[in-house]
Amino acid sequence: MPAIARYLVPTTGLLLALSGAGCQRDAPPDAASGSAPTASSTRAPHADASPPPLTVPAQASSASDDRRDAGRRSIYTGLSACRTLETQRDEGGYRLSECDGPAGFSVRLVEADGRHNLLVRRPGSDFTSLRLPEQRNGAFSEIAGRLEWRGSGDADAFAPDVLVLRYLAWEDPQAPTRGTSYLVPVALAATPCVAAFVAPGPQQSEQARRIADATPACLDATQRR
Repeated sequence: MPAIARYLVPTTGLLLALSGAGCQRDAPPDAASGSAPTASSTRAPHADASPPPLTVPAQASSASDDRRDAGRRSIYTGLSACRTLETQRDEGGYRLSECDGPAGFSVRLVEADGRHNLLVRRPGSDFTSLRLPEQRNGAFSEIAGRLEWRGSGDADAFAPDVLVLRYLAWEDPQAPTRGTSYLVPVALAATPCVAAFVAPGPQQSEQARRIADATPACLDATQRR
């Protein structure tokens, strides 16, 4: 069985440039605008071209590596220094990379066939696929920006219970140059799972954090799309 089959739901499409992930003390996933990108800023994949990486506006760095509110804390890991584990040019540009997270967590970023997926591993556990492309009907997609690990505890006692990521998906066949930039809270319980796809809007970041801080449950099949 090809290596790609273990990590991503089979789809057809084209290459997408890979973002890496490494622990960084940087801006949160909501550093990007919540509004949907248009043709002037990005485009959807076509038969002879892959979509460009989503541009995330730079944000002034802070002396702190976290964000604190109401007893909760966020630590951010960048997407720039993943270790490449596998690459296969003959399988739609398949690439598998691994990145370290805080408190013994780690993620694997899968890039294949014009789509991104993420696998999450809790300390002492196996990797669990979030099946992101499948949950957006197989749309061309990209994990953009940075990962926000949300939890409680200081320094070495930090224990994340939610991960928040930004997920760009080109879903509308009637508007192939317009992508939707979701914030995706991921519950880090015994089996990590997607809790919501928060659509763009003026309160997108606040809504995503409210979900993240409310002990989120997994989406069921009727809520995914």
